[in-house]
Amino acid sequence: MAACAAPAAPSPTAAPAQKAAPTTAPAAPASGAAAPPTAAAVAAAKPANAVDQLYESAKKEGKVVWWDQHELPIAQKFMDAFKKSYPGIEFEYLEGNLDELRPKAIAETRAGRVSLDFIDTGQSYNAYKDVNLVSNNSELLVSAGVPVEQQYEGTYSPEWTVYLASYNPNMVKPEELPKTWDDFLDPKWKGKLGLEARLRPFVYGTPFLGGEEKVVEYLKKLKEQNPRLVTGNTATDTLLVAGEYPIAIGTYLHNLVKFKPKNQPWDFIPLQEVYTTQPGPGYTVHAQAPHPNAGRLFLHWFVGPEGVELMDKERFKGKPLPGSGTGPAKILEDNKMTLKVSPLEYELNYKKYEAKYLEALGLPAS
Repeated sequence: MAACAAPAAPSPTAAPAQKAAPTTAPAAPASGAAAPPTAAAVAAAKPANAVDQLYESAKKEGKVVWWDQHELPIAQKFMDAFKKSYPGIEFEYLEGNLDELRPKAIAETRAGRVSLDFIDTGQSYNAYKDVNLVSNNSELLVSAGVPVEQQYEGTYSPEWTVYLASYNPNMVKPEELPKTWDDFLDPKWKGKLGLEARLRPFVYGTPFLGGEEKVVEYLKKLKEQNPRLVTGNTATDTLLVAGEYPIAIGTYLHNLVKFKPKNQPWDFIPLQEVYTTQPGPGYTVHAQAPHPNAGRLFLHWFVGPEGVELMDKERFKGKPLPGSGTGPAKILEDNKMTLKVSPLEYELNYKKYEAKYLEALGLPAS
């Protein structure tokens, strides 16, 4: 390689220069000339793709602040798995239910002093959207494998919940169990039912139970059974196991399978038909996130193959549709339980249906 100065003209009598053999090593650069970058240097200077670029930016931010409903031991498994794939990024985690996290998130947003990066919007979506908390990450979700038609305005939830009923095997024999929702109206169950007060199976089952008025009619009949109304899935299950009632309506499949304590009298009722809902508003990165790149990187991983597989393993909330190959799908198929998926309308207008159905039971809206 020549130096910067122009080369001297060849002597007229000089022999023509010989072409270098293919095995000739390249000449060393002249003093002061820059050596060509190696392939490793190029790779280090220019990340291979957009996710690598996001990771580089995320490492500079150093952490993700995650708010969610998962108990800390479960959330920790997600955080640990993520850090194995993306070392150099730490977490701060705040556990709380939707009703606890909503006012705090809104207050921070309105004050312009935001501490959180990553949050599940769920049924708080409209409230969060009203204060400009939500960001649209549609392109990022697509790159993680989530088609646009499965997203909700650039948010996504990888969690599916199957709503059904459970029983205490110490109090009811399997052959005595109800097979359909109408069977709960049998007089033999009067005074023997626990009913989770959010009424999720009935809200999401509305289009399959004959519509709103049919559900109202059904719940008025169920009221005559003197069910014990209990708020909260955990409380409902706990009282069932304790023998306070033999059957609980409104429990979750993932709790019954994944979080069932050993040797406890608690199992699901293999009803002919059970319900879920199409995931609606889901996870987002706060529009004012203090660590936006780290939050977006975690979102990409969380809804991608590794995060979804861990969700099915640790939460038992993988996609339950037939043929999905997830734990919930196999349980439903093995027990010949038909799963019906309600349209997104019932998730977006959940509170409206809940209030109407609570009224049918003679109860105020929650």
